[in-house]
Amino acid sequence: MPEDVTRLGQWEKHRAFTLLRWTASALRPLTVCEITEAVLVVQFEDLPVDDLPDAVDDDYVDSEIISLCGPLLEVRNDPTDPSVGRRTFFGAGGSCIQDSHSSDEELEMTTFISVSLSLWLFIGASVLYALLVPGRREKNLPHGPPTLPIIGNLHQMPTHHVYVKLAEWARKYGDMYSLKVGSTTTIILSSRRLVKEVLERKSAITAGRPSSYALENLVFKGHFMLIQQPDNPMYRISRKLLHQYFGDSMIDKSHLPILEAEATQLIRDFMVDPDHFEHHAHRYANSFIMSTTYGIRTPSHNTAHLVAINKITEQTASLIVPGVLPPVDIFPILKLVPERFLEVIERRKIKGPRDTFADKVLDLKEREFSFHELMYLTGSVLDAGTDTTAATLMNMIQLACVYPGVLTRAHAEIDMVVGEERTPTWDDFPKLPFINQLIKETHRLRTVSPITFPHKLLEDILIDGKLLPKGATIIPNITALHEDGNKFEHPGEFNADHYAGMTKLAQSYANIGDENKRDHYSYGFGRRICSGMQLAERSLYTTFAKVLWAFDISSAVDEQERPIPMNIDRMTGYTDGTIVAPKDFKARMKVRSERRRETILREFADAEKNVFSRFDVPTMEASI
Repeated sequence: MPEDVTRLGQWEKHRAFTLLRWTASALRPLTVCEITEAVLVVQFEDLPVDDLPDAVDDDYVDSEIISLCGPLLEVRNDPTDPSVGRRTFFGAGGSCIQDSHSSDEELEMTTFISVSLSLWLFIGASVLYALLVPGRREKNLPHGPPTLPIIGNLHQMPTHHVYVKLAEWARKYGDMYSLKVGSTTTIILSSRRLVKEVLERKSAITAGRPSSYALENLVFKGHFMLIQQPDNPMYRISRKLLHQYFGDSMIDKSHLPILEAEATQLIRDFMVDPDHFEHHAHRYANSFIMSTTYGIRTPSHNTAHLVAINKITEQTASLIVPGVLPPVDIFPILKLVPERFLEVIERRKIKGPRDTFADKVLDLKEREFSFHELMYLTGSVLDAGTDTTAATLMNMIQLACVYPGVLTRAHAEIDMVVGEERTPTWDDFPKLPFINQLIKETHRLRTVSPITFPHKLLEDILIDGKLLPKGATIIPNITALHEDGNKFEHPGEFNADHYAGMTKLAQSYANIGDENKRDHYSYGFGRRICSGMQLAERSLYTTFAKVLWAFDISSAVDEQERPIPMNIDRMTGYTDGTIVAPKDFKARMKVRSERRRETILREFADAEKNVFSRFDVPTMEASI
């Protein structure tokens, strides 16, 4: 072996020392004695001689050390003291420098550089972790679309018609898949079994709501029931009040006369002004909710508060759609509600309380709620009841134009039970099963809320071998649920026979044990199911039955008497947002007979005299 050894430069030595300590010390406590181009001398601490390694490879030393020192081919004991756990590793053709230690200055410099570099490596690794981990799908999550570092699936999230994309992904990735946006996780459920297991059987830990700074702090100030957490005392009391005031017994006792009177005005408005049937549908839905909530009617679609509500609702809907970033300048979302609420307070001072929802909650003000909490509670009723009912009615009218066969069956059933001298009432419900089948099929094929407000997991759930982590957002894919080919023979067609034999109200199926016997999911899931479901069911039945009793419905025609095509494409024919309704379309509403016309006018006069006269009527109207 050559006696002269060319030593490494000072910087290369320091670099080698540091790399060695960084990579090897975690595996074997050791002290570096010397390192040159050809020789590496290390002393293993607290290691018996018999356990000393016979060779050094990547398990002990970083590959960059090997490249600096040459291949470490030979190992020899320390000849000066065999009992010391020191080994000298010879490089190819290298020579051994026995017990050659670095100077104190060199060791101090080595230690300083080692610590400094270690710190920077730690910081760099932390930064790299922070950059690369967000957006990455954890191995135990349900699979889904490929992610990118940091942003996850953000680049793939649609900005409109979100429910269409979710259904498309379900066909590709299955009934349960995950989406990543930064460090947040969203789980999409697209089968009846999964939503039953996760959102209903485990409702106690899936009834949370994802946090939204904009909605909670900028828009609703934490008072809006839709976004409240289930352990919020106000939420619990609010649910109790809603169940009491809008439950079956209260509806039958107090609300049905109002409901049937407003539905009678609806068909009267359709008759005298058929070209604006959409406006009349919104007036009907709003007037019924305003009457039962505040004691204030909406006599026409030009009523000022209805015009304002329509504008406000459009703004609110744009904030809640998943993937939409809310503009921070939208603060007065429910600015109309305080005005109506203050009107109720002033009316109570002059005329005393009435049997309205606002009166009921005002009676609890001093005991349970602040003024703002009461205001938003009544506002949530107003928000929930106006657009959904009107949109569902619009869907039915449009589908009746596209599938005229349903009208023939509906007319035959109604005529046999009701005749021409009166309009259908709630008492006729058990005798008109096909009408309820039409309602359910309208919910299924054109649900007005294909994206319900998301749920939040309060604890981990393990299902089908996949982890649904605490804090994850859960979104039920209602479009996929409603168009399940295993459940419905022709899922893309409007066919009321999909619900043959399922003619009870929706609440009868909502909590049924067998998920395959659930009718539809338009009212939500588990502990977050719609509190006004019973009222909505009666409202839709009453309007559907009266409209179908009164009118022949068909597509509008052009100047050459040719039917105007109806656009029922989801991407182009419907509005986008939390409430999905047909875009402006034309239809012909023709009264079926003169006798029916006379019946409508007579019942409307009775409604004005015996029902509408009990309610306040705003004097101010707005132009539209």
